[in-house]
Amino acid sequence: MTECLRCGAKSQLFLCPRDVTQLNEWLTGLLRFLRFLREAALGQAKLGDAQRRRRGDEQPMSLNLRAVELLDDAQSTLSALVRHLCESRGMPVPETDSTGLCAFLVAHVTAIAADEAADEHMGAIEDLIERIDRVINRPSPPRFLGPCITDPAPDEVLTERREHGDHETRCGRALLVADRAARTVDCSQCHRTHDIESVTTKLLDAAGHMLITVAELVDWVLPRLGEPVPRRTLERWIQTGEIPVRGTDARGAVMVQLAEVRAVRRRRPRHGKAMMR
Repeated sequence: MTECLRCGAKSQLFLCPRDVTQLNEWLTGLLRFLRFLREAALGQAKLGDAQRRRRGDEQPMSLNLRAVELLDDAQSTLSALVRHLCESRGMPVPETDSTGLCAFLVAHVTAIAADEAADEHMGAIEDLIERIDRVINRPSPPRFLGPCITDPAPDEVLTERREHGDHETRCGRALLVADRAARTVDCSQCHRTHDIESVTTKLLDAAGHMLITVAELVDWVLPRLGEPVPRRTLERWIQTGEIPVRGTDARGAVMVQLAEVRAVRRRRPRHGKAMMR
């Protein structure tokens, strides 16, 4: 009978049963974290996003160098631990990536607990988890909705503008939302509270001159306006010339004018009836 190196409790190993259970939970969670980190390193996931996976994006995310460096650190830390355990027990050292090494440790938690340096090993794993957690669960930056739609802005704002020759009456201050689940947003200039859905709809409705790709129209813009149109239908309208092509984006995707798309949609009986509901 010996004492647990972490809590001092009586134990058959260098870690007590409670700490062995904790270590197993940490390693199981670390395995999931490493998968997220690898996706981020390869540009397949967005750090700090609840979903993380971005399936079907037309523009893949760029390589995340911070995630790459941390993945290298994880590989080194886990490789050293696995090598130590294997060599001390005459076992072959597995040649695999960080997730494979972590899976090996999950299967050999008892071997870690039976090692004289079990406390150090557990501390290294805890530190690695905390470092990865700070990266993959970092707070998302505020979402920019657009300019504040309050019109007219407060008198003090309008007075200051006129002193500089600006006669714009709409508030126009950038509306930022930190909480992605929020339904309202407060303007820092006019101090009005706006319904996010209403703000988004009004801004999109006023942006008829904007050039937008088919993907953006189908995936976001038209659904937010309550005017969805199937992709094939939009592409057919473009091919027949009912919706003129106004340009292309940096990737060569066709761009059309939102106002012209909405006008064609209104002329279509089926879509017009959908709008009347």
